[in-house]
Amino acid sequence: MFVLVQALVVPAVLWAAGAGHLLKTASAVYNLTAIEFLAVVCYFFYQSWRTHCREFWLMGSVLLVAVMLAGIEIALQNDLLPLPKIHVIHFAMPLLFVVIGIRLIQMFVRALSLAETANEVLEQRVAKKHPKYSRVMHS
Repeated sequence: MFVLVQALVVPAVLWAAGAGHLLKTASAVYNLTAIEFLAVVCYFFYQSWRTHCREFWLMGSVLLVAVMLAGIEIALQNDLLPLPKIHVIHFAMPLLFVVIGIRLIQMFVRALSLAETANEVLEQRVAKKHPKYSRVMHS
């Protein structure tokens, strides 16, 4: 819901800023989005540490690199660092997203496999209890 509201509010804010204040407003929105990203990463760290310690170390290290790269980008955007000739974030972030995507696919495949195994076990248990159901299932 929050993302939907944000998707509606941000364009309206940029439009309302007008041409004279568009750069400052866009920079402020960019900085707020970076803070939002940092908050989501912190929430992930908190939740994954409590529930999935293995996921914490794997995804946590990837997200930590992403936060560092985003911090460098924010510092560049706000003239806190000199502008480099090559922006590392342009090359590193796609690689990080590939790593995150591969991990999410692995998690999905594992969850699907566990669900299918549980379904087979449940079918076997039902077939043991109700032999008539077993004949219907195999015909």
